[in-house]
Amino acid sequence: MAPKLLGGTRLLLARAEQARDVLPDGLAELGIKVDVVPVYRALPPAAVPPEAAPLLEPGQVDILTFTSSATVHNFAGLIGKERFQKLAAKATVASIGPITTATLAEYGITPQIEPGAFTIPALAAAIVDYFAGKASGKQ
Repeated sequence: MAPKLLGGTRLLLARAEQARDVLPDGLAELGIKVDVVPVYRALPPAAVPPEAAPLLEPGQVDILTFTSSATVHNFAGLIGKERFQKLAAKATVASIGPITTATLAEYGITPQIEPGAFTIPALAAAIVDYFAGKASGKQ
């Protein structure tokens, strides 16, 4: 399929405003003219929703999951770095992949779970495997 796209093909990429440039840069390297059109912006809430507040106390949740660097930055911005670190210290932290893991490291947090494939299904399976291992005494 790639040879049909080379030689001046123009591609419109509808995506989030703050998305990484891996895809458009890779396509441009193949000779494709990429027009990026931001179609949405993910914004954090102004404050912690009241129903979530009790969950933000250390020890109240067993696992924290992060599926992008934006989720890490927005969560830390919402509750503060120190509170984030305290919450993470009392929970298992799961990251979808190495970029998100690197962002967690910026806050001094190392995830216990990172799947081999960087997808939501792989993350879910890694979480199940991790806790199955703990239940069987393998963790």
